[in-house]
Amino acid sequence: MLRRVAALMFILLGGCADTRPVVEPASSFDVQALGQGMATGASTIIGQASWVTEKGIKHDAMNETVTLVPSTPYVAECARIVLDATSHCADRLKPYLRSTRTDAEGHFVFGGLHPGTYFLTTRVCWAGGRRRLRPCQAVQGEAVIQRDGQTVEVSL
Repeated sequence: MLRRVAALMFILLGGCADTRPVVEPASSFDVQALGQGMATGASTIIGQASWVTEKGIKHDAMNETVTLVPSTPYVAECARIVLDATSHCADRLKPYLRSTRTDAEGHFVFGGLHPGTYFLTTRVCWAGGRRRLRPCQAVQGEAVIQRDGQTVEVSL
């Protein structure tokens, strides 16, 4: 599920041309549920984004955008669709995204959140080897805020 959400977020944030078929979700676009996720609250999500390479080297998401979106059936279906097809559902979700930037150690904060379930995604990039490539890895997570005023910690 989180892999699908990461794919959705990269499509939402990216501008790459896509030649896959266009498919739309069958789930209804629930403006009320998405709006509740955008409502102002007193809760906070704090976290750190990093990636450990297959050689065991840890890289932090330095100065990267972290994106948060409320969870709804429409969001979940859109995330599944974008794995194999393109969809205008990603465009419909843009008004419901929040974003922030990580610091040099990959730490980030989202404040003023309403209780609910949220998906978060970002990328971690690092200097490559001989060819000076800059490989990147998508990282994602989920945060559930159960009550107003709660602080939830996540590791992406």
